[in-house]
Amino acid sequence: MPDVVLSCVDVNEIIPHEEADQRVLEATRKYITKGRKIKDPIIVDKRTGVILDGTHRYAVAKELNIEKLPAACVDYNDYRIRVRGWVLSIVKSAPIIEELANQWEITGHPKQGRLTLFYRGEFYASNPGDAMELLRKAQEISHRIELEGGIVLRDAFPRRGITAIYLPYPSKSEIISNAMIHRLYPPKSTRHVVPGRPMNLNFPLGSNCEIRELIFRKSMRLLRPQSKIGKKVFEEEVLLFKRSPTMSYWHYGYDISVMKLCPSPSPYIRIHTIYEV
Repeated sequence: MPDVVLSCVDVNEIIPHEEADQRVLEATRKYITKGRKIKDPIIVDKRTGVILDGTHRYAVAKELNIEKLPAACVDYNDYRIRVRGWVLSIVKSAPIIEELANQWEITGHPKQGRLTLFYRGEFYASNPGDAMELLRKAQEISHRIELEGGIVLRDAFPRRGITAIYLPYPSKSEIISNAMIHRLYPPKSTRHVVPGRPMNLNFPLGSNCEIRELIFRKSMRLLRPQSKIGKKVFEEEVLLFKRSPTMSYWHYGYDISVMKLCPSPSPYIRIHTIYEV
């Protein structure tokens, strides 16, 4: 599992790689302003400051003039951190789906570097192209499906027997290089698999950003891959924080930033190695 550095980052020193979806942005804004907390840390590449996960939390922080955000800073070059694409599940079809099936070539399986439609038991692939270009095209198709009365859901994994469009995804280097020149991908273009992803930290707004003090009051549980949290299934291990009034203060005085997890017969784990940073 890669090292995860929990810290507070300056909002002005991090950059997104995707645009914000207005519907998701509105829901995120309501959740944060009502609860006055950031539930999950954003995920940031520690070398470049590019946001890998947390675009909408970042956008809300900018709107509300929040100066710092809790972040899990990772080494994006670590091979265990992977990029994945999404699947657009068409739970209610629209005329454009038949059009795409007639225009695209039949293939035996989804193809990376193309948009792939699964329809009536067959796979149909678009012409190959740049990931940015194809994702823009997918965004247009999704909008047209909704205009024609269809219903589109974004899933991490395909639903059995459901018409779907498999989205391509850019490489890590493409994500970083485009972010650095502010060439943003459409909303929800990428899905990052980050082993040890910290969740449920519940960081209060307006605090002094003392991550260390917050962790002292919590226990941690390591969830196995394919665990379901709410409506989402996570492909990677998830580090789930939980309030623990009896949490030991044996590690007080250290700057808890990089956490390495030790195996344990219990699903609850403890901090194994602590580094000063």
